[in-house]
Amino acid sequence: MDYIVEQHHSPQILLKQVIQLMHPQGYPTHALLIDDDETWLQVMTARLESFGFKVTASVHPETFWDTLEDCRPDLLILDIKMPKVSGLELCKVLRSHPDWQSIPVMFVSTATDCPTQMGGIVAGADEFISKQLDVDVIVRRIMNRLARFPRVPSSKFIPAQAKSSRL
Repeated sequence: MDYIVEQHHSPQILLKQVIQLMHPQGYPTHALLIDDDETWLQVMTARLESFGFKVTASVHPETFWDTLEDCRPDLLILDIKMPKVSGLELCKVLRSHPDWQSIPVMFVSTATDCPTQMGGIVAGADEFISKQLDVDVIVRRIMNRLARFPRVPSSKFIPAQAKSSRL
């Protein structure tokens, strides 16, 4: 570790090296992003991928469970306010299923008022991030949060009873 710090690498190179140290198994952290803002999804996807993440992004919260089953992510990043199904609803149901209770969930939103943030925390989020922050700040907050979570392989599945109670 001293070798990495002493080399005076750029912050991006340092973060890539930290990711490699965090995940010596050789597989990338898989993030699932659900947001109705396509432009924000494209920007975040590109930035996370540049740091070695595997990213699945969707603008369709109503297909959340199918997407979750298909990609089996290590991390969820949800917008709070979306049409049809809110991120709050998704998180509440997700936290009620044992197979998905421990997955890190981060909310992102343009709304940063106290009631919105409290709603996210009460729903079961591990982090609330303002979309108004610089993309690199958001990525670093994601990295910090992941560093505090034990890595669970992306081999989770949703049991039959969970499928029957989908939103």
